[in-house]
Amino acid sequence: MISNIKSDSIECEVGGVYKLRSRNLDLGVYCQDGTFIGIREKFNSLFLFPELHRNRGGTALPLEYLCKVPNDIPLVVSLGTADEITGKNVRFDRPIADGGIGWYYVDTGLADDNIRPVERTNKRLFQFLLQQRVDHGRV
Repeated sequence: MISNIKSDSIECEVGGVYKLRSRNLDLGVYCQDGTFIGIREKFNSLFLFPELHRNRGGTALPLEYLCKVPNDIPLVVSLGTADEITGKNVRFDRPIADGGIGWYYVDTGLADDNIRPVERTNKRLFQFLLQQRVDHGRV
């Protein structure tokens, strides 16, 4: 587990938002695993995207500290997977053809062929970072 990484003269703090030079992000929040999560734009779509720190083999180089993400916002891209119909948390075991149970409900452990899995995006982190892009002239 990596908590802080020093990049030239900038030491990254977990939860800190940084202006970046990277392939896909212009700013991002530094996470404990040595990645930055930021907003990527591709094909006219905006979404949360992780980019590995340059010191760990990625392309994200922090240039300037901007602010800190509030402690109550999780530093993850996804909040898990839910069933579109029931809203319950679901997970995938492995394909039924390979001896697994396929998709199942986390709370009961029961599989169901009618589960329609959808990702739960981290909307709070997305909105926070989007506002930072506006505040710091990145949009």
